[in-house]
Amino acid sequence: MSSWYCPCCVPFDFDPVDVPISAGYTRPRKPRKLFPGACASSPVVEDGEKEIQPPPLPKGQRNVIAVGLQRFAEGTLQPQPDWEQLTDRVVCVLAQNPGSFTLNGTNCYLVGTGRKRLLIDTGEQHFGADAFMNILSSCMEELGVEGLDGIVITHMHHDHYGNVGRLQDKYGPVPVYSRELSHRTSPLLSELRRRGQIQHFLTLDGKPLYNPKVDGKPPKLPEDVDISWAHDRVKHFHGKNTEEKLHWIFFMTWHHQDLIDRLRNCEYPWTAVDSGDTISTEGATLTAMHMPGHSDDHMTFLLEEEHSLFSGDHVLGWGTTFIMEMKDYMDSLRKMLHMHPVSLFPGHGHFIEDGVDILQRYISHRQMREQQTWEALVKRKEPVRIDVIVHELYPNTVPERLWMARSNVEVLLRKFVAEGAASVFVPSWDGRLRRMRKLPTGYDVRHLPDGYLWAARRTVPTPNL
Repeated sequence: MSSWYCPCCVPFDFDPVDVPISAGYTRPRKPRKLFPGACASSPVVEDGEKEIQPPPLPKGQRNVIAVGLQRFAEGTLQPQPDWEQLTDRVVCVLAQNPGSFTLNGTNCYLVGTGRKRLLIDTGEQHFGADAFMNILSSCMEELGVEGLDGIVITHMHHDHYGNVGRLQDKYGPVPVYSRELSHRTSPLLSELRRRGQIQHFLTLDGKPLYNPKVDGKPPKLPEDVDISWAHDRVKHFHGKNTEEKLHWIFFMTWHHQDLIDRLRNCEYPWTAVDSGDTISTEGATLTAMHMPGHSDDHMTFLLEEEHSLFSGDHVLGWGTTFIMEMKDYMDSLRKMLHMHPVSLFPGHGHFIEDGVDILQRYISHRQMREQQTWEALVKRKEPVRIDVIVHELYPNTVPERLWMARSNVEVLLRKFVAEGAASVFVPSWDGRLRRMRKLPTGYDVRHLPDGYLWAARRTVPTPNL
């Protein structure tokens, strides 16, 4: 499956357990209902499955990385305030986009101490945008902040870059800082153009014909438009059928490409940042660090004055994140840990006061899941399909969730191959197995074909090639 979309677009059924709001300036609000379809959290195990036990939790600390049924406990996620002062230099403004991925919503951070400040991440363009902009304006007014020195994007997922345009309209021109943007056109848009079908998804003025967050049903495609080629690529998306799902993905992808084009064409002032680059405002200096894994362009930012990290979607204030490349992700976690950050400001969930502790727990959690997957693979004497491993590790998962379990296992098998510990084979027409020399990354191809066979290299002799 081509990676047409970010993880934000994939709905997981996820009901987090209650967590305490961190101490500090708060504005009480009613518990929020969670909506499907926004960004980073990922389920781990179900009831009856092999349980991973995390390291003992120090007394007085909350279990941020929940496992088993704790992840799906009944109840409502403890709310975060619309905005709160976390430290002398950092204010969290909650984007009003609660969801199964975004928890209470995307955390957007005003950083600095002056009348102009940096804003890290911007919330969702099509969900909660007006409410977010009003709350941000009220927050800035109460704090005596008159404008923005810059907009900093941790990664190009739509719940993080969504309101760049609105912010430019209100406070601009404001410099935008992000990782270097891809020069490639979206694979989905390219495929639709190649097939001569893109016009069926656009209005006469070149915008998406269907807005799934506003319109009731998508318009019907002409009967002679064959979209069967897209069926497997869209099967995990919102919608009742391939046509409706394709309209949904097209809408999100078009807006993503539109922002990239606006930045590249200098409609908004934009600067690409890489590891070691700094962004400054009165009272605060951010040092950028490229930390791929959740996405290939993911950046974290060190607040030098407090030696604390804005962790984006790599580390969350509750639960664990969605991962596209496990090897990159683990490398990034270890780099973050080596910095010994005092605290973490996550992209979703509550402020993390002990940065080192949570990073150690994230690493331990992933290592235990990796060990379990490796043991299931290494004991087999012949190459095996991924579904065999999935059913062993997730024996009681309901069928509609098995694709999530498969995704969890696949990112680990890809990691084993990347490290040289495992091989992957493709059956040929003559019944022989052909070993693949190199796999596409999870950033490029989200899910590999079902027919691939996997083997630990130290236990399985090379099959007949």
